[in-house]
Amino acid sequence: MDDFPTEEWVRRLDDAVRAAGVHGQPLVIVHELTGGAEPFRYLIRVGPDGSTVTVGDAADATVRFRQTVATAREIRSGELAPSEAVLLGRVGVGGDARVLVAHRETLAALDRAMSSVTTGT
Repeated sequence: MDDFPTEEWVRRLDDAVRAAGVHGQPLVIVHELTGGAEPFRYLIRVGPDGSTVTVGDAADATVRFRQTVATAREIRSGELAPSEAVLLGRVGVGGDARVLVAHRETLAALDRAMSSVTTGT
């Protein structure tokens, strides 16, 4: 059963990044998914002591991504590349996206850790 996006899904992401021991320089990424009754927000917080994924928002977000649940499902299924979604305006990016380049190794580690949860619909 697909539990995307729910608090349970976020809990599984959190379990995955904690188990993988992903850590790095401070970085806070907020994802906002729209299209439901209320926007669903979750955040990924990276630090030198580890990473967490929680439901909610963060005033100190480094980068924010905003998209519909439908777009997120297309990206998860592989129907739409994330870069294409950004270029088409289907994913909004706020904050200092340049920071993502400096954190590419940490982001790759997060992606690997969360892949068992994030792939498929």
